[in-house]
Amino acid sequence: MRLQTLSLLTLAAFATQCISTTAIASSGDRRDAPTIANSAQVNRFNDLENHWAQSFILALVEREIMSGFPDGRFQPNAAVTRAEFAAVLQRAFATGGGRYSIEFADVPPNHWGREAIQFAYESGFLGKYDRDFRPDQKISRVQVLVSLVNGLNLSVRRSDRTILNNAFQDASEIPDYARESVMAALDNELITTNPNIPNLSPNQIASRADIAALVYRALVITGRLDNRPVADRTLPRLTETAASPPPAPPQTAPPPPPASTPSNFAPVQNVFETYTLGSGDRIRLDVLTAPEYNGETLVLADGTVNLPLIGKVQIEGMTIDEATDAIAGKYAYYIRQPVMTVTLAKPRPLRVAIAGEVSRPGSYSISLEDSPQYPTVTQAIEMAGGITQTANLRQVQIRRSEDRGRSQIVTVNLWDLLQGGNLSQDLALRDGDSIFIPTAEYADPGEASQLATASFAADTPQSLKIAVVGEVTRPGTHIVQGEGSNSDGTTAFPTITQALKTAGGITQSADLGNVQIRRPTKSGGEQVIAVNLWLLLRAGNLRQDVILQQGDTIVVPTARYTSPEDAALIADASFAADPAKPINIAIVGEVARPGTHTIVGKNPGSGGGSNLPTITQAIEEAGGITLSANVRAIEVLRRTREGSQQRIPVDLWQLLQAGDVSQDVALQPGDTIVIPKATALTAAEATELASASFSPDRINVNVVGEVAQPGLVEIPPNTPLNQALLAAGGFSNRASTGEVELIRLNANGTVSRRNVEVDLNASPNDDTNPILRNNDAIVVDRSGLAKVTDTVGEVARPIGSFFSIFNFLRILQ
Repeated sequence: MRLQTLSLLTLAAFATQCISTTAIASSGDRRDAPTIANSAQVNRFNDLENHWAQSFILALVEREIMSGFPDGRFQPNAAVTRAEFAAVLQRAFATGGGRYSIEFADVPPNHWGREAIQFAYESGFLGKYDRDFRPDQKISRVQVLVSLVNGLNLSVRRSDRTILNNAFQDASEIPDYARESVMAALDNELITTNPNIPNLSPNQIASRADIAALVYRALVITGRLDNRPVADRTLPRLTETAASPPPAPPQTAPPPPPASTPSNFAPVQNVFETYTLGSGDRIRLDVLTAPEYNGETLVLADGTVNLPLIGKVQIEGMTIDEATDAIAGKYAYYIRQPVMTVTLAKPRPLRVAIAGEVSRPGSYSISLEDSPQYPTVTQAIEMAGGITQTANLRQVQIRRSEDRGRSQIVTVNLWDLLQGGNLSQDLALRDGDSIFIPTAEYADPGEASQLATASFAADTPQSLKIAVVGEVTRPGTHIVQGEGSNSDGTTAFPTITQALKTAGGITQSADLGNVQIRRPTKSGGEQVIAVNLWLLLRAGNLRQDVILQQGDTIVVPTARYTSPEDAALIADASFAADPAKPINIAIVGEVARPGTHTIVGKNPGSGGGSNLPTITQAIEEAGGITLSANVRAIEVLRRTREGSQQRIPVDLWQLLQAGDVSQDVALQPGDTIVIPKATALTAAEATELASASFSPDRINVNVVGEVAQPGLVEIPPNTPLNQALLAAGGFSNRASTGEVELIRLNANGTVSRRNVEVDLNASPNDDTNPILRNNDAIVVDRSGLAKVTDTVGEVARPIGSFFSIFNFLRILQ
């Protein structure tokens, strides 16, 4: 498997082209620009001897494109960040100093890689995430390929979707966005797949050696370098006629030395073929010419056997045949031509020691009574409780004692056994052997799951004590149990998504692309497994649902920015928060009833998508938006677990116009919704908003003047003027039926007044039958005849009073 892991590395046509990784910044959270190694430093790296990418690394170091570390190491297997990769790109491809205008929110002016990041972005090599660059984010192999293809403007000469499937066994793991770029890389010979069909491992984090090999190859195909890494006699001179390409880099650790298996180490074989006798063995002696001496005897602690007639004979370290000759030689003094056989009646138990990443390290006795074969490495591992998920199977060491106190160490690659069924790696053990399983320097989520399900893996309990921190509903320690069953009927292993569900589900602020599992190792350190749950949600990559082990800590970081689309996908996840629980939110601004409200998701538990409460439900609970609401600039303010505030922009106009349901953001407890006031609103927009589900289902219109029932009228949204008049009982017999006055409070705070010629039979139109809005006022004036009548009445009223007094006085007389 290791020799086939990355086809980017097995370039047959270009045997010197391989994928690897850059040395651009020192370890830790370094903030200074890295120093450049001069030509004298090229041969002083103490960790590049026999490394597959040595020639490519040194070629770029010699040209000051890459550099080493102050301690004399290059660290070829270290991971690379986006900022570090940008620095390599600038040194490799920049033609001179430049002035760059692009700025990123997460790249301050004093950032060591600021200029390189600006170059990489403006040259088309690397993109951005909204306003951020994410300089410290690790870059994957496929992202490196996409970057080089884009920056060098490489194109696909033959677009055929079957190319990738024929080229790589794991082509299905290549993200959709990168498939064209990988085909372009193949077409332009940035990578190749000959002579076999290997794995690309596209989503694996790129190493410093990976970057070195790809950048070197990019310089070659663009004519900036010759196709010869380093013209140094001390380095391998690989050419197009080389016998074989350099070996592929491992996914998590350096490959073992390419030495053959020592002669005293062998695969499984019969015990009696090479068995050497020692203390505790019981042998049987049969003397055909003197049967009175037949019988069984025990090999004593000093390695001797005490036999009748001849006494003690030293046989420790001898094979059966050698012991037979030694004993026959002793009997020859007393018996003429003795004919005898020596057999192993009961072999002694083998003692082996096992240390490192196993469940129960220590010393073990292995009985050979029931098996005619020596125990193997994997059998010893099983006796020690199995490997942990932090084990480095590519570097398992077996130490065997030899003569004169010397010992020999051989390294076996059990990953080849696990992946390709290479039984030659499962060596047979001997008495006194010791096995050491080191800790993997880096962890791949897919490999961690494969380790957990290996036949010689540690038994995973059905329930684990796991810590979950960060963006989950209930952070803390939880007991996580597996769900479902394995093929053998046993309960499935607990996984990371089950742990997230046990912790109440992820919040809407979770950064699913940078989840970490922090796993304690047997050496007292900690292994960090990077998990990208977006690959699980978007591509169904089950490798990301890592199997857990006892004592794991899951860290779910806070996303700096969550788009509505991401928020919708998070809300739909099976490991999201429980939608059945009511939540408290605040809503302020242009709604009928601003304040705190309690809302519950619709149809909780019914399935068919997210049932979490959404922003439109909250607006409905608050009485709907007002006429002045700016639905294009709504914000959801969210408090994260780390104490910061996250702002999620929402454009409900996109929901109304384009049906973009991702804008109907799912809410979580404590959210605040801010709905600002619009400065202007067209008639068409007002009509659209009035019929929205999050607008009031009734509006109020004041009809005053000459109508049958003047006052406040409740009518449905988008009701035309003539319907409002009819709702007020219609015109009175004193009304001016030809024209009314419409008074409206506009969104910008002004008041407009206009006269409308009334046509009660007209369909809705802006001239004679306009659509009404909430809080409009309609004034119906008196008709001309009513005005004259009212005027005459006012004039006649004093005269009428005079005649009334006269009549009163006449009555008194």
